[in-house]
Amino acid sequence: MSRTTLTMFIVKDWAKIITVIGILGGIFTFIYNAYWDAVSRNRESRKPFLEQQLRTYTEAVETTSQIAGLTPGILQKLLPSDEQYTSAVNKFWALYWGHMAIVEDGNVERAMIIFGKSLDEHSPCANDSDRSHIVLILSHCIRDSLAAGWGTTLPPVPPTEACSDSNLTPLFSRCAKKS
Repeated sequence: MSRTTLTMFIVKDWAKIITVIGILGGIFTFIYNAYWDAVSRNRESRKPFLEQQLRTYTEAVETTSQIAGLTPGILQKLLPSDEQYTSAVNKFWALYWGHMAIVEDGNVERAMIIFGKSLDEHSPCANDSDRSHIVLILSHCIRDSLAAGWGTTLPPVPPTEACSDSNLTPLFSRCAKKS
């Protein structure tokens, strides 16, 4: 094969190669855009649920924090005999049996159950220290649930405060016992 023939062969094939690359690039761009469009539409369709979940979770954390005596702005701790305490406990149970059941995931549910058990005056967890720890773990379970729902990742929390089986299981066992 002479050099002229080889050059003509390369020039003819080069045009075909560029055409194929252009077609493949167009197909890739179409698939890429279609994928991200589907992801965006999926997130938009879930947005009302995610926003309701966020509102409900926020209300649950505020309520459990208030019961555990962690609410900023309250100068003295609420006692079980206080009307505000009773109101917060009633709000907790309303959330527990209502909106939370609609939006919570498994770990948030477990943490809510544990907190509910801490409200039993005969539970070993019926004290501010344990309730505060449970609220912290509940908050981290909620944080993880929201991050998963919105498709984002957050930095890890300390292991003793994390929403994990190693924290939830012992708390559940201990709080379920009667003193």
